[in-house]
Amino acid sequence: MTGAQHILGLTLEGVVFSWGCDEQHQLGRRRVHHNASHPLVPGECALPSGIIDIGAGPYHSFAIHKSGTVYAWGSNNYGQTAICTSAGQSDAVVAYPTKVQSLKRKSKIVSIDGGKDHSLAINEEGQCLSWGRIENKALGLDMKALNSSDIIFDVYDRPRILKAPTVVSSIDEPVESLGVGTDHSFAITKDGHAYSWGFNAQNQTGQPGDVDEVVLPTLLSNKHVD
Repeated sequence: MTGAQHILGLTLEGVVFSWGCDEQHQLGRRRVHHNASHPLVPGECALPSGIIDIGAGPYHSFAIHKSGTVYAWGSNNYGQTAICTSAGQSDAVVAYPTKVQSLKRKSKIVSIDGGKDHSLAINEEGQCLSWGRIENKALGLDMKALNSSDIIFDVYDRPRILKAPTVVSSIDEPVESLGVGTDHSFAITKDGHAYSWGFNAQNQTGQPGDVDEVVLPTLLSNKHVD
C-alpha cells in the first residue's frame, strides 16, 4: 500500500512494516532513539499483531485489526484519520498508531483507504463511509443533510471538516471495493456497478461533461463500462 512518499507492507502473520518519508509521522513506528532503523529501510509499525488489512492516503495511514479495531496515524489537518485531535490545524498529525474510536461500531470496518484530505471505509454491511475535508467535494455527501455537531467550521463559519465517519447513503447497494484519488473517489458495488464523485476538472471521475465537481456518487455509464 503506497502513499505519496511512504509505503506500508502487511505480512501473512499480520505484522505491518513501513518505510519512506516520516515528516508527517505516516510511518507509525515506535519512537526510540537507540538502534532505530533508517526510515528508508522497512521497519515494524507500533501495532499489535493480527492486522488483517491496511490503507494509506498520501500522508496518513490505516490498519484494521482482526478484532475490528481501526488504527490511524499521520497527517490530520483535515481530520482525515477520523481522529479529532488537532483537526483543523495546518500542522496537525497523529504521531503514532491510535485507535479510531469514531469507527468503533456494530458493523466492523473491513476496508479503508485515503485521499489527500479525506478518507473512505467499507463496513461488513457493505456501507461506504466518508470523512475529512468538505470543500473539495470528495466525500460524496449532501452537506445539508449532515448534523452540524459533526462538522468543524472555519473562522468565517463555513463548513470545513466532517469529523464523523458518515454513511454515503446515495449508494443504495452494498459496496465491495474502493478507489481513492487525491480529491476524488470511486466505489465498486458487489454487483459490479461503479460510482464516482469529487473533483473533476480533468474528468478524473470518468463522468462526462464540463462539470468541475461531481458532488454525489454518480453511476459510471458508457460503452467501456458495462
